Amino acid sequence: HDSSNNVSFIEETGSRNLHIRGSSIVLKSQTDNDDYAKFIENGAVELYHSNAKKFETTSSGVSVTGSITASVASTINVTGGTALTLKSTDAGSSAGPVLNLTRAGSSPADADQIGRINFKAESDLGAEANYAVIKIFSDDVSHGNEDGQFSLFTRVNGSEIDRMSVGSAATVFNDGGQNLDFRVEGDTVTSLLHIDAGNDCVMMGANGPSGDEQLLVHSPDNRTITVLNGASESYSQDIIDINCHRSASSSFNFIRMMSDANSGQDSEFIFAGNGSANADGTFNNNGADYAEYFETNDGNGINVGKTVVL
Repeated sequence: HDSSNNVSFIEETGSRNLHIRGSSIVLKSQTDNDDYAKFIENGAVELYHSNAKKFETTSSGVSVTGSITASVASTINVTGGTALTLKSTDAGSSAGPVLNLTRAGSSPADADQIGRINFKAESDLGAEANYAVIKIFSDDVSHGNEDGQFSLFTRVNGSEIDRMSVGSAATVFNDGGQNLDFRVEGDTVTSLLHIDAGNDCVMMGANGPSGDEQLLVHSPDNRTITVLNGASESYSQDIIDINCHRSASSSFNFIRMMSDANSGQDSEFIFAGNGSANADGTFNNNGADYAEYFETNDGNGINVGKTVVL
């Protein structure tokens, strides 16, 4: 006992250990009999705050009542499979469990990176790298008009590449302009939609472009390939509108229709850029008025029933 400081000690001053033995050891306060700690033989170790249990060891680990606050970066080290599980026992319809990643800075600003999840692993030489990253940005922190952005990155050839970004104005794939394709697989078609970034080509039903086209629709089956349907009964627009900035010329074609595409590639019908129409077959009048094949000198159509002198 230290009478000058009114403090008592239990102390081992030698070179051996101090043992306090008992089937259950309880540390309590003197004034209100509050529990400080309990040590139970072959059982739990319990720690209390203001007589309320906050920490307890169990046969499978530890149990914490309340929140955990870390003042520095922390790490949970595990071996094996499952590392961290958030479990809610709520039987109602409310959301649970809920994981909140909160950025509570004193000076929020537009474009702040407010959260990040790194998926790390080592290379074959033991160098640690991010193989995938989820980043969250505060695009606009104006109260009542807040905007956020979600971005997914993966490592490609040693570099971190933006694969998808979801912002307030758009959802963008491959924002960095890399040679990375985008493919949607159907039930029976592996490339129902295929965007070839390297060739700047959009394809449906094809794995690669056949030439320098920007759009390719391919079907190996005996089925209708394209249907354009003007569903309005008062429709008054062009079903197909084909424009070319070049002035009229036979050097380009608006439309070319070909047969025997696998080998001979025979052009059956061509609408040339100078207004000419060329066909391997013949024009006939089945289902169409002859006047529909002509126009006036000023480019206007000729009404059905009007007499035409050739």
